[in-house]
Amino acid sequence: MKKNAKKTVKSRFKYLTLLVCAFTVLLFSCGKNNTEPVNPEPGNGEPWTGVNYNTADINAVKLRKIYFGHKSVGFDITNGIKRISDITVRTAYNQPGTDQSLRDNIAQLSSGAAFVEHDIGNDGNPLNKIAAFRRLMNDIIRNNVDIAFFKFCYVDINAGTNVNALITAYREAVDEIHTRFPNVIIAHFTVPLYARQASSDNHVREQFSKWLRETYKDKVFDIAAIQSVRSNGTIAMSLDNTTIALADEWTHDGSHLNNAGGNRIGGALIAFLAQLKK
Repeated sequence: MKKNAKKTVKSRFKYLTLLVCAFTVLLFSCGKNNTEPVNPEPGNGEPWTGVNYNTADINAVKLRKIYFGHKSVGFDITNGIKRISDITVRTAYNQPGTDQSLRDNIAQLSSGAAFVEHDIGNDGNPLNKIAAFRRLMNDIIRNNVDIAFFKFCYVDINAGTNVNALITAYREAVDEIHTRFPNVIIAHFTVPLYARQASSDNHVREQFSKWLRETYKDKVFDIAAIQSVRSNGTIAMSLDNTTIALADEWTHDGSHLNNAGGNRIGGALIAFLAQLKK
Protein backbone atom coordinates (compact mmCIF):
# COMPACT_ATOMS: atom_id res chain seq x y z
CA MET A 1 0.00 0.00 0.00
CA LYS A 2 2.82 2.42 0.89
CA LYS A 3 4.53 1.75 -2.42
CA ASN A 4 1.31 2.40 -4.31
CA ALA A 5 0.78 5.60 -2.36
CA LYS A 6 4.29 6.81 -3.21
CA LYS A 7 3.69 6.05 -6.89
CA THR A 8 0.43 8.00 -6.78
CA VAL A 9 2.13 11.01 -5.16
CA LYS A 10 4.95 10.93 -7.70
CA SER A 11 2.48 10.69 -10.58
CA ARG A 12 0.48 13.61 -9.25
CA PHE A 13 3.65 15.68 -8.74
CA LYS A 14 4.79 14.89 -12.28
CA TYR A 15 1.40 15.84 -13.66
CA LEU A 16 1.37 19.07 -11.65
CA THR A 17 4.86 19.94 -12.90
CA LEU A 18 3.76 19.49 -16.51
CA LEU A 19 0.75 21.73 -15.90
CA VAL A 20 2.95 24.45 -14.41
CA CYS A 21 5.35 24.27 -17.38
CA ALA A 22 2.51 24.44 -19.86
CA PHE A 23 0.97 27.40 -18.02
CA THR A 24 4.35 29.18 -17.97
CA VAL A 25 4.79 28.77 -21.73
CA LEU A 26 1.25 30.01 -22.31
CA LEU A 27 1.74 32.98 -19.97
CA PHE A 28 4.90 34.21 -21.66
CA SER A 29 3.55 33.73 -25.16
CA CYS A 30 0.35 35.68 -24.53
CA GLY A 31 0.34 39.21 -25.86
CA LYS A 32 3.05 38.53 -28.41
CA ASN A 33 2.43 38.68 -32.13
CA ASN A 34 3.73 35.26 -33.15
CA THR A 35 2.45 35.65 -36.72
CA GLU A 36 4.79 38.47 -37.80
CA PRO A 37 7.45 37.45 -40.34
CA VAL A 38 10.70 36.72 -38.53
CA ASN A 39 13.88 38.39 -39.78
CA PRO A 40 16.09 35.88 -41.63
CA GLU A 41 19.49 35.13 -40.20
CA PRO A 42 22.01 37.41 -41.97
CA GLY A 43 24.07 35.55 -44.55
CA ASN A 44 21.79 32.51 -44.72
CA GLY A 45 21.22 32.93 -48.46
CA GLU A 46 17.50 33.72 -48.13
CA PRO A 47 15.71 36.82 -49.47
CA TRP A 48 14.77 39.34 -46.79
CA THR A 49 11.16 38.97 -45.60
CA GLY A 50 11.35 40.18 -41.99
CA VAL A 51 9.66 43.34 -40.68
CA ASN A 52 11.35 43.79 -37.31
CA TYR A 53 13.81 46.65 -36.88
CA ASN A 54 15.38 48.38 -33.88
CA THR A 55 17.47 51.39 -32.91
CA ALA A 56 20.70 49.57 -33.74
CA ASP A 57 19.42 48.99 -37.30
CA ILE A 58 18.53 52.67 -37.68
CA ASN A 59 21.96 53.74 -36.45
CA ALA A 60 23.67 51.29 -38.81
CA VAL A 61 21.77 52.65 -41.83
CA LYS A 62 22.68 56.22 -40.82
CA LEU A 63 26.34 55.27 -41.27
CA ARG A 64 25.92 53.97 -44.82
CA LYS A 65 25.92 55.74 -48.19
CA ILE A 66 22.84 54.51 -50.04
CA TYR A 67 21.28 55.14 -53.45
CA PHE A 68 17.65 54.13 -54.05
CA GLY A 69 16.06 54.69 -57.48
CA HIS A 70 12.27 54.42 -57.62
CA LYS A 71 8.89 55.94 -58.47
CA SER A 72 5.68 56.46 -56.47
CA VAL A 73 5.62 53.36 -54.23
CA GLY A 74 9.24 54.13 -53.39
CA PHE A 75 8.14 57.48 -52.00
CA ASP A 76 5.54 55.64 -49.89
CA ILE A 77 8.42 53.59 -48.44
CA THR A 78 10.83 56.46 -47.83
CA ASN A 79 8.04 58.53 -46.26
CA GLY A 80 7.53 55.58 -43.93
CA ILE A 81 11.25 55.55 -43.09
CA LYS A 82 11.03 59.26 -42.23
CA ARG A 83 7.98 58.69 -40.01
CA ILE A 84 9.50 55.85 -37.97
CA SER A 85 13.15 56.93 -37.75
CA ASP A 86 15.53 59.88 -37.80
CA ILE A 87 17.32 58.64 -40.92
CA THR A 88 18.00 61.54 -43.28
CA VAL A 89 16.49 60.82 -46.70
CA ARG A 90 17.65 63.23 -49.40
CA THR A 91 15.63 63.44 -52.61
CA ALA A 92 17.28 63.88 -56.02
CA TYR A 93 14.62 64.77 -58.55
CA ASN A 94 14.50 63.51 -62.13
CA GLN A 95 14.97 66.69 -64.15
CA PRO A 96 14.43 66.43 -67.93
CA GLY A 97 17.69 66.95 -69.79
CA THR A 98 19.91 67.07 -66.72
CA ASP A 99 21.08 64.89 -63.83
CA GLN A 100 22.27 67.86 -61.79
CA SER A 101 20.10 67.14 -58.77
CA LEU A 102 21.50 63.62 -58.51
CA ARG A 103 25.06 64.83 -59.16
CA ASP A 104 24.73 67.35 -56.33
CA ASN A 105 23.38 64.76 -53.89
CA ILE A 106 26.02 62.16 -54.76
CA ALA A 107 28.77 64.79 -54.44
CA GLN A 108 27.58 65.55 -50.91
CA LEU A 109 28.26 61.94 -49.92
CA SER A 110 31.97 62.79 -49.85
CA SER A 111 31.32 64.65 -46.59
CA GLY A 112 29.26 61.94 -44.89
CA ALA A 113 26.75 59.13 -45.13
CA ALA A 114 23.22 59.69 -46.39
CA PHE A 115 20.25 57.88 -47.90
CA VAL A 116 19.67 59.35 -51.39
CA GLU A 117 16.42 58.59 -53.19
CA HIS A 118 15.93 59.37 -56.85
CA ASP A 119 13.00 59.49 -59.26
CA ILE A 120 14.32 57.09 -61.92
CA GLY A 121 13.17 56.11 -65.40
CA ASN A 122 9.70 55.97 -66.95
CA ASP A 123 6.82 54.02 -65.44
CA GLY A 124 5.54 51.22 -67.65
CA ASN A 125 8.94 50.70 -69.27
CA PRO A 126 11.11 48.32 -67.22
CA LEU A 127 13.90 48.21 -69.82
CA ASN A 128 14.12 52.00 -69.60
CA LYS A 129 14.58 51.78 -65.82
CA ILE A 130 17.31 49.16 -66.17
CA ALA A 131 19.10 51.33 -68.73
CA ALA A 132 18.73 54.40 -66.50
CA PHE A 133 20.19 52.60 -63.47
CA ARG A 134 23.06 51.25 -65.57
CA ARG A 135 23.87 54.70 -66.97
CA LEU A 136 23.63 56.47 -63.60
CA MET A 137 25.87 53.90 -61.94
CA ASN A 138 28.49 54.25 -64.69
CA ASP A 139 28.36 58.04 -64.99
CA ILE A 140 27.45 59.48 -61.59
CA ILE A 141 27.01 57.08 -58.67
CA ARG A 142 30.03 54.89 -59.36
CA ASN A 143 32.04 54.01 -56.20
CA ASN A 144 30.52 56.85 -54.20
CA VAL A 145 28.00 54.66 -52.34
CA ASP A 146 28.07 51.56 -50.17
CA ILE A 147 24.74 50.22 -51.42
CA ALA A 148 22.83 50.91 -54.64
CA PHE A 149 19.51 49.58 -55.86
CA PHE A 150 16.38 50.49 -57.77
CA LYS A 151 12.84 49.22 -57.66
CA PHE A 152 10.42 48.37 -60.44
CA CYS A 153 6.86 49.64 -60.12
CA TYR A 154 3.82 47.37 -60.34
CA VAL A 155 2.91 49.03 -63.67
CA ASP A 156 6.26 48.04 -65.21
CA ILE A 157 5.43 44.35 -65.46
CA ASN A 158 2.14 42.84 -66.62
CA ALA A 159 0.71 39.96 -68.63
CA GLY A 160 2.27 41.36 -71.83
CA THR A 161 5.81 41.57 -70.46
CA ASN A 162 8.52 39.41 -72.04
CA VAL A 163 10.01 38.12 -68.79
CA ASN A 164 12.93 36.35 -70.46
CA ALA A 165 14.02 39.54 -72.25
CA LEU A 166 13.67 41.46 -68.98
CA ILE A 167 15.80 38.91 -67.13
CA THR A 168 18.51 39.11 -69.80
CA ALA A 169 18.66 42.91 -69.69
CA TYR A 170 18.66 43.00 -65.89
CA ARG A 171 21.39 40.37 -65.56
CA GLU A 172 23.63 42.07 -68.12
CA ALA A 173 23.32 45.44 -66.38
CA VAL A 174 24.00 44.03 -62.91
CA ASP A 175 26.95 41.95 -64.12
CA GLU A 176 28.52 45.03 -65.71
CA ILE A 177 28.01 47.12 -62.56
CA HIS A 178 29.48 44.37 -60.38
CA THR A 179 32.53 44.20 -62.64
CA ARG A 180 33.12 47.95 -62.76
CA PHE A 181 32.33 48.71 -59.10
CA PRO A 182 33.05 45.55 -57.09
CA ASN A 183 32.99 47.36 -53.73
CA VAL A 184 29.40 48.55 -54.15
CA ILE A 185 26.70 46.24 -52.84
CA ILE A 186 23.89 45.92 -55.39
CA ALA A 187 20.60 45.11 -53.69
CA HIS A 188 17.50 43.86 -55.50
CA PHE A 189 13.75 44.42 -55.02
CA THR A 190 11.09 41.94 -55.98
CA VAL A 191 8.18 43.51 -57.88
CA PRO A 192 5.37 45.16 -55.87
CA LEU A 193 1.92 43.67 -56.37
CA TYR A 194 -1.68 44.76 -56.82
CA ALA A 195 -4.27 43.97 -54.18
CA ARG A 196 -6.69 41.07 -54.72
CA GLN A 197 -9.42 43.10 -56.37
CA ALA A 198 -7.12 44.49 -59.07
CA SER A 199 -4.36 41.96 -59.72
CA SER A 200 -4.69 40.14 -63.05
CA ASP A 201 -0.96 40.56 -63.75
CA ASN A 202 0.58 39.38 -60.47
CA HIS A 203 1.47 36.00 -61.98
CA VAL A 204 3.95 37.60 -64.38
CA ARG A 205 5.36 39.89 -61.71
CA GLU A 206 6.00 36.84 -59.55
CA GLN A 207 7.77 35.05 -62.42
CA PHE A 208 10.39 37.78 -62.49
CA SER A 209 10.51 38.00 -58.69
CA LYS A 210 11.05 34.23 -58.45
CA TRP A 211 14.09 34.56 -60.71
CA LEU A 212 15.45 37.42 -58.55
CA ARG A 213 15.04 35.35 -55.36
CA GLU A 214 16.78 32.33 -56.84
CA THR A 215 19.59 34.35 -58.45
CA TYR A 216 20.50 37.01 -55.90
CA LYS A 217 19.33 35.26 -52.72
CA ASP A 218 20.13 37.28 -49.56
CA LYS A 219 20.74 40.46 -51.57
CA VAL A 220 17.00 40.52 -52.35
CA PHE A 221 14.52 42.68 -50.45
CA ASP A 222 11.29 40.74 -50.95
CA ILE A 223 8.73 43.54 -50.90
CA ALA A 224 6.22 41.31 -52.68
CA ALA A 225 6.29 38.72 -49.91
CA ILE A 226 6.29 41.30 -47.11
CA GLN A 227 3.33 43.30 -48.45
CA SER A 228 1.30 40.10 -48.94
CA VAL A 229 1.34 39.17 -45.23
CA ARG A 230 -1.52 40.63 -43.20
CA SER A 231 -1.00 41.77 -39.62
CA ASN A 232 -2.66 38.54 -38.41
CA GLY A 233 -0.14 36.44 -40.35
CA THR A 234 -2.45 35.25 -43.12
CA ILE A 235 -1.44 35.63 -46.77
CA ALA A 236 -3.34 37.80 -49.26
CA MET A 237 -3.89 36.10 -52.60
CA SER A 238 -4.70 37.18 -56.15
CA LEU A 239 -8.05 36.54 -57.80
CA ASP A 240 -7.32 32.91 -58.67
CA ASN A 241 -5.89 32.15 -55.20
CA THR A 242 -2.60 30.84 -56.64
CA THR A 243 -0.41 33.97 -56.47
CA ILE A 244 0.32 36.30 -53.57
CA ALA A 245 -1.11 39.83 -53.65
CA LEU A 246 -0.85 43.12 -51.80
CA ALA A 247 -2.86 42.85 -48.57
CA ASP A 248 -5.75 45.34 -48.41
CA GLU A 249 -4.72 46.70 -45.02
CA TRP A 250 -1.40 48.05 -46.40
CA THR A 251 -2.93 50.04 -49.30
CA HIS A 252 -5.40 52.87 -49.83
CA ASP A 253 -6.04 52.24 -53.52
CA GLY A 254 -5.06 48.66 -54.27
CA SER A 255 -1.53 49.50 -55.42
CA HIS A 256 0.13 52.32 -53.44
CA LEU A 257 0.98 51.96 -49.76
CA ASN A 258 -0.99 53.71 -47.03
CA ASN A 259 0.82 55.03 -43.95
CA ALA A 260 0.65 51.67 -42.18
CA GLY A 261 2.03 49.92 -45.27
CA GLY A 262 4.74 52.52 -45.76
CA ASN A 263 5.80 52.21 -42.14
CA ARG A 264 5.85 48.41 -42.37
CA ILE A 265 7.88 48.23 -45.57
CA GLY A 266 10.09 51.13 -44.45
CA GLY A 267 10.95 49.34 -41.21
CA ALA A 268 11.67 46.11 -43.06
CA LEU A 269 13.97 47.97 -45.47
CA ILE A 270 15.86 49.55 -42.57
CA ALA A 271 16.51 46.10 -41.08
CA PHE A 272 17.56 44.73 -44.47
CA LEU A 273 20.01 47.54 -45.24
CA ALA A 274 21.50 47.43 -41.75
CA GLN A 275 22.65 43.80 -42.09
CA LEU A 276 23.47 43.77 -45.81
CA LYS A 277 27.05 42.70 -46.61
CA LYS A 278 29.05 41.81 -49.73
